[in-house]
Amino acid sequence: MTNLAAAQEQVWLYDTKLADAKVAIAEQQADFISSAHAHYQKALALETHSPVALRGLGLLHLDQQEPAQAKEFFTQYLQLNDIKDRRYIESLVKKI
Repeated sequence: MTNLAAAQEQVWLYDTKLADAKVAIAEQQADFISSAHAHYQKALALETHSPVALRGLGLLHLDQQEPAQAKEFFTQYLQLNDIKDRRYIESLVKKI
């Protein structure tokens, strides 16, 4: 569901203004991203070559328009053995 669709649903369900709903959803999304980043960092602290954490941080940074950081995590991820989405991540790195 897109942010706009979620905002429209919130307006319909709770009779709020669309602008207020968009702000609330943007705040929720920022909290989610911050929480995900913290959890991936904790995972890396426990296992420095965690494929889930390296891939997740790369995707988070890519989504946040931070290509240098995304490329750094993707590069580490691609150095691991037995990753199933190597071609996909390589295609992302080429676009950075």
